[in-house]
Amino acid sequence: MKYALFIGLFFFGVFPSISYGDRGSDVSKRERIVDKVLLKAAKTIEREIGINCIGTGGGTMHGVEMLALSFQQRGELDVVSARKKVVQAGEIFLEEINSCKDLQKYLKPCPFTEQNIEIFVFIVDVDRNNLPYDKLQCASLIKGMLEYENHSPDRNRLCMVEKETYEEARKKVQSQPEVIVESK
Repeated sequence: MKYALFIGLFFFGVFPSISYGDRGSDVSKRERIVDKVLLKAAKTIEREIGINCIGTGGGTMHGVEMLALSFQQRGELDVVSARKKVVQAGEIFLEEINSCKDLQKYLKPCPFTEQNIEIFVFIVDVDRNNLPYDKLQCASLIKGMLEYENHSPDRNRLCMVEKETYEEARKKVQSQPEVIVESK
């Protein structure tokens, strides 16, 4: 299900203006602003956290209600390292969204919180192959909840390893030492 959502978000982010014929409309202006914010946030996250953006999207039909970014992490992560990357990405993403004056009039609600963003970090090996099923495959932030998932042994579905609120994760990140150990 999450992969289907990711694909949908990716195409919405890549082709956001296809369904809007009138380039001068408020909708297309809103979409251009959203695209600019998504691109700026993605580039900042890539540079500061070291994960590669692979998709964007959001819910912008009647105002901007949700925005999403998907990333790929090359190399294994444990839950502690994945938590830190997702929380840092969330902080950067919210800062970019809420600091854009042109976007504020379209935000529903304004300011955005962790309830209004989605972040997916898909974890693969250094050659971009799937990791063994018992390794962390995905870390996500959806509606204020972080989830960490592995593949099931038959690889037919993702199985939740751990779940926590964004605030719980933020507190854990703030209290942990600055060293991040990534396994290979």
